[in-house]
Amino acid sequence: MDDAIRKFEKRHKAVTKRHRQMARGYVTKLGRNGVIQHQPRRQLPGLSVNTILMLVAGLLAFKSFLFVSLGEADYQSRIDALAQGTVIERTGAFIMQIDPATVWISTNIAPLLG
Repeated sequence: MDDAIRKFEKRHKAVTKRHRQMARGYVTKLGRNGVIQHQPRRQLPGLSVNTILMLVAGLLAFKSFLFVSLGEADYQSRIDALAQGTVIERTGAFIMQIDPATVWISTNIAPLLG
């Protein structure tokens, strides 16, 4: 009896998994034997707009905190040192350069940080 319950649970789990996949979308195809089959649509992992916006906001917050804690002169000297390095360091220097959004955020959070 225990074996029958395990087999039932395994089939039930497979059917539930397939149902969840089909709920996200499916494609109807005609099989070689003439039977119409529904197959789950393949979901490719991708970045959503919300994820990209959160990454940009996090980067701006990080840059602003560094800008406030180091000061403008020290921050710029570190960016200049990065700009003299390898391709990856130059890319980092380009991303971390002072921009109007960083300055605006840093002026607004400076009183909060003391």
